Amino acid sequence: MNGSNVTAVVSGIMNVVDMVDDMVTGFLYWITSTTQAKVQRSNLNGSGVEDIYVSQLGTLVGVAVFEDFVYVVSSHGVIWKMDKFGRQGRLNCFVH
Repeated sequence: MNGSNVTAVVSGIMNVVDMVDDMVTGFLYWITSTTQAKVQRSNLNGSGVEDIYVSQLGTLVGVAVFEDFVYVVSSHGVIWKMDKFGRQGRLNCFVH
């Protein structure tokens, strides 16, 4: 692998801070740092971009995926846990 076959998977997103893949469900997850930080995802091929959460949590600095949840870290030192399938009522403060 020499990096000569670079392909854009998702375009048009700005200020990506962190990204993780979920090979089990076939999604890419990433967080952006703008005036409203977002947790977004797409299929591994880049199709189907959607917002999972539009943040009121402050600046997001890290993202991880495990089982049914997405974990994001805010710049305020809080880890948040949210349902990765977008089911309502599943946002919890994990560590503060």
